[in-house]
Amino acid sequence: MSSMFEESEAKRWLGVMDKAIQDFVPPIALRDPEHQYWSNSKISEELMEPVLSAFFRELETPALMRKKHYYHLIDYLDSSEIHQDVITVLDGIAAQASAAGGATPG
Repeated sequence: MSSMFEESEAKRWLGVMDKAIQDFVPPIALRDPEHQYWSNSKISEELMEPVLSAFFRELETPALMRKKHYYHLIDYLDSSEIHQDVITVLDGIAAQASAAGGATPG
């Protein structure tokens, strides 16, 4: 029985998140991952904060995600969803850290 509840609740959460995203992202940017919105916007402030605020407000729960914890969201991405530019930048940072003798993430 709890799995039916969990599935139902997961669907509700996905619906709430989808609505919040639809409310804050221009429709053309949702259709085009290369749209200038994605490169010209400060996503952490112009997208993440309002979307997450709307999400938690709709669920009538305290905001459980602060900006300093956004990196946890990576756990929910499939590696194929990460833009190649992000991979290139992170690989460059790791290479610089390695060359400088610093520790690199595992």
